[in-house]
Amino acid sequence: MEISRPNNLGSERVRLGLSKPELAEKIGVTRITVDNWEKDISPCSARYLVALTELFDCSADYLIGRTEVRK
Repeated sequence: MEISRPNNLGSERVRLGLSKPELAEKIGVTRITVDNWEKDISPCSARYLVALTELFDCSADYLIGRTEVRK
């Protein structure tokens, strides 16, 4: 059984003052893709997860909600 965890993508986006369309443009996806990631509707591929961790300067585990420690 998989346990659903809230991800930290939305809070990191807001922390940097980015809208969903701005974040989407920075990493080369659509706003709907960002929305789906934030709502945990669709998974983020490794390629984009790496881009997001670099942009937000945090760990992948933090970004996907596996830990509360940013780094």
